[in-house]
Amino acid sequence: MKGIFRGEVPQKVDSKARVSIPAAFRRVLESGDPDYTANGRPRFVIVYGDPRNPAVECFTAAKMDQMVERIMSAPDTTPNLPLIRRIYIQMSMEAEVDDDGRIVLPPRVREKLGISPEDQAKGFEAMFAGAGDRFQLWKRDTYDERQARFAAEDIARLPEDADLMSLLGPLPAAQPGA
Repeated sequence: MKGIFRGEVPQKVDSKARVSIPAAFRRVLESGDPDYTANGRPRFVIVYGDPRNPAVECFTAAKMDQMVERIMSAPDTTPNLPLIRRIYIQMSMEAEVDDDGRIVLPPRVREKLGISPEDQAKGFEAMFAGAGDRFQLWKRDTYDERQARFAAEDIARLPEDADLMSLLGPLPAAQPGA
């Protein structure tokens, strides 16, 4: 994978629902779009269908192609396959970054994020949150509330001197000839 989505970047959303994609995120989107050419417009996919998540998840075109291939090749007897198809295929949309590095948040995305007509009229702040092979897009207020709550809950479960990387378990053994 060329680059990952990392960090938290707050961005203003204007009254026309336009928001600038952070520059570092745009570079990852460009490298993850097999059809991207220099000075082109990178494409990516916004998934808004997961009812457990108040944010939307955004994937590079290449990552979403891999995910769809995996979903479509799963046997029809796979548990929850209709739900997985509905969330990742039916309840998703392709987006394209414009020449100014922005996207217009579609109505379905604004609805998912809980953006009221009043929020949109005056503009509001969104949060781009990197998550490795994807990024999440949140309404800033919701993001801040969730982060505060989950951070406290997560830390409370850990031993005081826990090495976070040790929670991943041992590294996989190196493959011969790799």
